[in-house]
Amino acid sequence: IDKSLLENFGFSLMVSYGNEAGLSLNDFLKIASDDKNTKVIAIYLEEIKNGQEFIKIASEIIKQKPIIVLKGGKTEDGKKAVQSHTASLAGNEKIYSAAFKKAGVVEVETIEDLFLASQILSTYSAPSAVNAGWAILTNGGAVGVITADWCSKFSVKIADIPKVVFEKIEQSGKVNPSFSRNNPLDIIGDASSEGYGVALRALLGQEKIGGVIFCQTLQTMTNPEENAKIIMEAQNQFKNKPILALFLGGKITQKGSELLKKNNCIVFGEPRDVALVASILNN
Repeated sequence: IDKSLLENFGFSLMVSYGNEAGLSLNDFLKIASDDKNTKVIAIYLEEIKNGQEFIKIASEIIKQKPIIVLKGGKTEDGKKAVQSHTASLAGNEKIYSAAFKKAGVVEVETIEDLFLASQILSTYSAPSAVNAGWAILTNGGAVGVITADWCSKFSVKIADIPKVVFEKIEQSGKVNPSFSRNNPLDIIGDASSEGYGVALRALLGQEKIGGVIFCQTLQTMTNPEENAKIIMEAQNQFKNKPILALFLGGKITQKGSELLKKNNCIVFGEPRDVALVASILNN
């Protein structure tokens, strides 16, 4: 709760159900499902006492709202800790992961990821285009490479960018002609906000591109606030195609990040996080 006050993160309902002496996780899932103020259900659990009922209930709930789970007690040491904590058996992690997958539940590995996934799934909808991939747009080659690596690790589909996108960028005259004609699309370090806008709209206008990871590194020409405005304008124009903002930096970048946050856009500071979110949205 304390962390949520910093992140402007709202809870409609919080339950600590202990060792389930009376009511079980499945009972509380039904309550959260019926709660109109709950957009996403986030769970930390160590054991599920009735697995079949959980899969049945969860499978129905996810048709209306996502469920995210952080499972404790995956290692031998963790299982011993669970026994002393709630006197329950943590069970085989592969069985649990298979059950979550069958039910359509999103499984995460850290508390930070539990927060992140909850925010994302309460803010963005999945890409609307079937079989569409992601485009990575960057003004720094290195961060584009790292982001592509993380996308691969999380099995995020990277789109083949059509030549028409590169032609539109060339014809605009707003981007350095030496930009990379690939995905990641690197419009290099002297990229202006106007150039970012041209490239971003060209990418979002393609049927086979379902969303864009917008990478910004701080260069001499970089204007974080104007870039934030470019993202917001494009998101309003292409409502069914998520734009994930990866803003690397600190003090100078902060104004752009805050502007996005004020307008219900989530800003990422790590390539790993933005790739994880892209995978969750395509789950």
